Amino acid sequence: MRTFVFNTGVKVLYGTPLIKGHLISSNGVKVIPFDCDDVPLGSTFMFCADDVTLAGNELIYREMHNTVMQSKYAFFKCN
Repeated sequence: MRTFVFNTGVKVLYGTPLIKGHLISSNGVKVIPFDCDDVPLGSTFMFCADDVTLAGNELIYREMHNTVMQSKYAFFKCN
């Protein structure tokens, strides 16, 4: 199992409380960690969703674990 992060793009101001399960990255942006099994090395995280038909032929999807994310699956592009 490997840990990935979803970058929310939200810059956190000093003293702003975080929601449980969220972290602040080194550049001050809120991120949400999640774990996935069996993701090939070198794969790039693309997005999260519940609809696995979004994977098509170019993406793989894996169920997310140990996260507060609302979506069930993370989608990755294999490089």
